[in-house]
Amino acid sequence: MKPIQVEREIFRYEQGAFKHIEDSIVTEFPVTIKMNGQEFVTMVSTPEYIEDMVIGF
Repeated sequence: MKPIQVEREIFRYEQGAFKHIEDSIVTEFPVTIKMNGQEFVTMVSTPEYIEDMVIGF
């Protein structure tokens, strides 16, 4: 399973200035649901519980 969050270097704007820091960000992936071989919907989701999301959709 892919991680839900990863560490990345980012620029954060705080108190009137940019800071170069490492921070946790959420990972998201496109999930396409097909019915009878045709694309029905594409959503963006975190990698955890994708199967549950599709079944519940």
